[in-house]
Amino acid sequence: FIVYEGLKRYHCDAEAAAFALKSLRMFEQNWVKNNAICENYNMFSGAGGDVWNSDTGYGWGALLAGLALQELIDVEPWSHCLRVGTLSQQDWGVRAYRVGKDVYRVRTAYDGLRVERNGAVWLTSSSPIVVRCEEFGAAPLRLKLHADRPGVLRVHGLQAGARIQILDGAARAANAADAQGVATVNYDVIP
Repeated sequence: FIVYEGLKRYHCDAEAAAFALKSLRMFEQNWVKNNAICENYNMFSGAGGDVWNSDTGYGWGALLAGLALQELIDVEPWSHCLRVGTLSQQDWGVRAYRVGKDVYRVRTAYDGLRVERNGAVWLTSSSPIVVRCEEFGAAPLRLKLHADRPGVLRVHGLQAGARIQILDGAARAANAADAQGVATVNYDVIP
């Protein structure tokens, strides 16, 4: 858990995604096979509870699945950002995830990211991306992007003419929202 948090804190998003996905797979393997959340996992096989003194009802093991949730959506206390998305090309998602008063649904795959907030589309992208939204609710909407291939990010639900600000990265353009309340950002590879 601490390693994963450190990877995210230093914006090692590709490594964090791989770590979270491997953790989820190890958790799922043991949950499906033994219906157990294990305290210890074999470092070679990933099998949980394979030693005599391992507790198979141990709560710390649930953090493995929790990493996958945090990979898709999380509040980063060190940056004061809402973080959504992943660089993983895995097709996965989470629904009914509450952050404050809002409820989110996040879906990501090879062809991009889709985030709904309170039942309405909020963000869509054409490739995997990590979006950090700084000072959520402030105007203009301030975003930090991280992507490993070019794409298009659309921010929905804005007032017509509202602007979004890209704080870092190699975005090619940040436009004001159109008449339908959608702002479009074309981005390159953003380390």
